[in-house]
Amino acid sequence: MSTGFKYINARVLLIFLIALSITVAILVGERLVHFLEKAATGTVPPQAIFLLVAFRLSELLQLVIPFVLSISISISLGVLQESRELLSLQVAGLSNLRLLTWLSAPVLALTVFVAFMSILITPSARQMEEEYISEYSKSKNTIAIQPGGFQRDSEWTVYQAKKSSIDKRNNVFAQSISDNGEHSILWGDSLEITTEDQSDQQAIAIRNGVQIQTVPGESQLSQYEFDEIKIRFSQNVQTKKPVEGLPTREIIARGKHLEELFWRISLPIFTFLSALLTICRSRILPKKSRYSQVLPVFLYVAAYYMLLVIVKWSIENLSLDLALGLIIPHLMCIGFILKSYRSLNQPIG
Repeated sequence: MSTGFKYINARVLLIFLIALSITVAILVGERLVHFLEKAATGTVPPQAIFLLVAFRLSELLQLVIPFVLSISISISLGVLQESRELLSLQVAGLSNLRLLTWLSAPVLALTVFVAFMSILITPSARQMEEEYISEYSKSKNTIAIQPGGFQRDSEWTVYQAKKSSIDKRNNVFAQSISDNGEHSILWGDSLEITTEDQSDQQAIAIRNGVQIQTVPGESQLSQYEFDEIKIRFSQNVQTKKPVEGLPTREIIARGKHLEELFWRISLPIFTFLSALLTICRSRILPKKSRYSQVLPVFLYVAAYYMLLVIVKWSIENLSLDLALGLIIPHLMCIGFILKSYRSLNQPIG
């Protein structure tokens, strides 16, 4: 290995590690707040918050690494060009192709790492997370009400708003239909997970609301206000496993959820091609700042990422063929890389 190879890659990796540490710290903090909110509602055990954050770490890394790597390469090459160090290496015989080859070493290593995360580690981590939360709920008979979504058991349908409304009685909704067709509807200000007096079974306490009882098609309707009313709610019903937790081998065998398979394959390809695109687009024009190409490079990579998101949505909702989905966006990026590389070899006009 030449001194230039070690020097350039050491600079890129140093900036990459610093930027990655800062970005991951910020995003882990956001995840921590998310799980603290879940712990407050009884969805997850408070003592396992850091474990649950660790389960999501691989998913976070596989999304962050491509962007951080591209920005690190752009900053490093900008600094080397402004300080004339890159020019000195080029005078000594460093060609653009050799520079691309030198930088491909850490890029390939990180591409393999992202592939390992997206195809193996992240699905396993999501599966372990779901199993852990499910076992916790069953062992503790814990009720977990997710704000913003309807949840059902054999008797009740419950909804809790994400944000408080102007009319506070619209924050919580619960409905039950008896065998004779009578509807019991509860509107309340707030809910709390509580324990019934005569057993350890948990229940939902709805406070400061109104109860309506009626039979559809009949004129009789009873309505009264209450300070607190408790309802039993069981969540020991089998829930559908999230697609993100399915093993890659199982997705291939079933031939379903191909959009998830597309995403897992595309992330490492995205990591590699976005880094090559960054190298080819990091040329600084005379009298420009060392950071002048950072924003354009970021926008190129973000546009590539958004294209992948659109293709994933098309595979899921428009039945786009998986092979076409894998070919079209990445082939477009390869074409843009080749065009950028040709312009890189041309003198500055």
